Amino acid sequence: MGAMKEMAGQTAQAKIYSGFQDGISVIPDPENARYVIEAPNDYDVNFVFRGKNKDGSKFAEELQTNDKKKTMFAVGLDSLSSEENIKNFNFKVRDARTAFARKQREIQSIADHKELLLSQMSIDKGVTNPTVVLKWGVPTTTLKDENEQPILQDGKTIKVPDRIGGEVLGYIKGQDGKLTNEQGTYFVLFGDIKGQDNIRYLRAIPTNNLLQAGEFAKRDEVITEKFPVGSRRYVEFDEKWKAKKIKEYKPQSKENKELAQEEFAKAEERLKQLSDQAKVPENKTEQAIEKISTKAPKTATKSKSKTASKDKEFDDIPF
Repeated sequence: MGAMKEMAGQTAQAKIYSGFQDGISVIPDPENARYVIEAPNDYDVNFVFRGKNKDGSKFAEELQTNDKKKTMFAVGLDSLSSEENIKNFNFKVRDARTAFARKQREIQSIADHKELLLSQMSIDKGVTNPTVVLKWGVPTTTLKDENEQPILQDGKTIKVPDRIGGEVLGYIKGQDGKLTNEQGTYFVLFGDIKGQDNIRYLRAIPTNNLLQAGEFAKRDEVITEKFPVGSRRYVEFDEKWKAKKIKEYKPQSKENKELAQEEFAKAEERLKQLSDQAKVPENKTEQAIEKISTKAPKTATKSKSKTASKDKEFDDIPF
């Protein structure tokens, strides 16, 4: 314990307090002349320990752990030899604990929002057995081959990021404990736009998946700008589980879809009639014209697939 006592005695103004609080443990390790910080394996919480000191050196060394849910960081006593360094250590620990506590409050607020929605469906709409499905994280789909068959890896299907479309909801609690219409820092809450009285869908997506490099410093500002409460947003995700496309969400109504399909079918029929009326070719020029005409229906088919794809993109997306 000599090394630890020597460090603690260097200044009476700044001290390091070991113990567990708000998801973070500070552990003395005298045998290796260091302090070890154990934190959740959550970038929002432990990123402060991954930075550098003013002189450019690493603040801490990340240690290997057997628990996938935990991370450990070691800070040597030689890096804690001054009051300023000790204060910096305490600040980072406090910052991580604050982030952990805030994130836990947001998780609870989202769960409370679900319960409030259930009450509203039951009382305001008179639904006997209302259902609210709450999911977390980026929506996924099963990876398929060109024949639309699931691709297996070690006998299991492969999940890849999908897309989402819905209304951005506020969920943060005010000082009075009541839910407000404000955004959170760590999640964006989406609600479906199906309009069903008996069942609703919610999905909380971490802002880590919605922000790009360079946007984290002003996380709250960027999220408020990109996902204002009450707006409808459509988001696609790339192979790194990051948002690659964000735009206004405009789900097509059933009536509009049926009308579009009907009009397209009529256009296809008119094109077919034009092709049937083509004269028998008498020379190479007319043969070339006929060749182009016979390809026209194929072009229409391709256009149809594009239309279908657009319908799918703006159709109401399941959560």
